[in-house]
Amino acid sequence: MYMLLSTLLYYYCNLRYGVTDHTGIRTLEDPVKPEKSIDPMDHLPQVELSGTQPEAGFTLLSDGA
Repeated sequence: MYMLLSTLLYYYCNLRYGVTDHTGIRTLEDPVKPEKSIDPMDHLPQVELSGTQPEAGFTLLSDGA
C-alpha cells in the first residue's frame, strides 16, 4: 500500500509543485522486470490425478469423541 500511496503523492506533487525527483518511487518511467509480471502458476508441472483414489476424510460422527 505504501508504494501505491507514494506513487500517487509523487504524481500530485509533480503536477502541483513541479517535483521531478522520483528516487525510490515507482513511476511509469521505471521498467517492469519480467519476473514481476510472470504468473508462477503457469510454470507448474501438470499433475495426473486420474489414477489415484481419494482418502476418507475426518468426520465428526466416526472420528469425534
